[in-house]
Amino acid sequence: LSRVVAMAEADARVRALLLSGSLGRGDGDRWSDLDLIAVVAPAEHAGFAAAARSWLEHAAEVVHAFRPVPGAPLQSVITAEWVRCDLTVTVPGHVPGARDSL
Repeated sequence: LSRVVAMAEADARVRALLLSGSLGRGDGDRWSDLDLIAVVAPAEHAGFAAAARSWLEHAAEVVHAFRPVPGAPLQSVITAEWVRCDLTVTVPGHVPGARDSL
C-alpha cells in the first residue's frame, strides 16, 4: 500500500487515491485484498485505466493480472508477495459507493 500511495502522490494524473473494501472500512484482516480507487481527470481516465496493470507493476512484481469485468475500468493483480489488489479508475464525482452524507 505504501508503494502505491507514493506512486499516486508523484503522479500528477492522480487526483486522489482511496482505500475501499474491508481495509477501507477498518474490518479487514491479514487475508483481505487491497481495494483501491484512483480518481483521475476525465481526460486521463481512458488512458490511465488501460495502463492500470503497468502502473501497478511499478509498485510490486505482478505474477497474475486479470480484468474481472470486461470493459470496466477495473484491474486486478496478484503480486509475488501474494497480495491481491483491485484498482478501480474513476473521475471526480463518480466514486463508487460514495455518499454525500451519512
